[in-house]
Amino acid sequence: MLHHGHGDRYGKYGPSREIADFEYADGTPSSISGKRFALKHHQDHLLVQLIRSAAIVERFEEEELLPRIPGTPEQRSWDPEIPLFLEDVDEFGRPPRPVAGDMIARVIEERFAQESGRTPVNLANRHAGEVLEPNTMFATYDPAAFVSDAIKKDVRRPFWSRRRWALSDNFMVPMSPKPKNTIKDE
Repeated sequence: MLHHGHGDRYGKYGPSREIADFEYADGTPSSISGKRFALKHHQDHLLVQLIRSAAIVERFEEEELLPRIPGTPEQRSWDPEIPLFLEDVDEFGRPPRPVAGDMIARVIEERFAQESGRTPVNLANRHAGEVLEPNTMFATYDPAAFVSDAIKKDVRRPFWSRRRWALSDNFMVPMSPKPKNTIKDE
């Protein structure tokens, strides 16, 4: 359910809620209701949260404050979507052993010696040479561009299971069928 874009309940998100229940016989769409408006407002607020958090992440990235490796060790050891970072000492993303203090001082001195030719991070234009792709909605003012009636087909992603992964080295392991209740009715 959650993987297929519905919520944790059937009618919460997705086509079951997005597609209107009825339209009039002449093709007039049904009018908007209070609950429908609340749903749209809620979706807009989800978009607002997404955009704000993306702006925060972009700001952190420009200031080079993002960690080199995403997630916590627990999340990385659980989530197969996060790849392994092999430049580390171990597979859990722990940084390498700290080096000696005099070595650190020497490296810092070398870095500061090289700093003269490099533009500081907060002044560099990281988006130089990029162009914005034209927005077809507002470029054409075609009302059909605002409507997307296409229903996306559910792609079934493999169910991640450590036990089944340990039994075979194939990543796309399907879910094993549930054991049938073989007790026949009297």
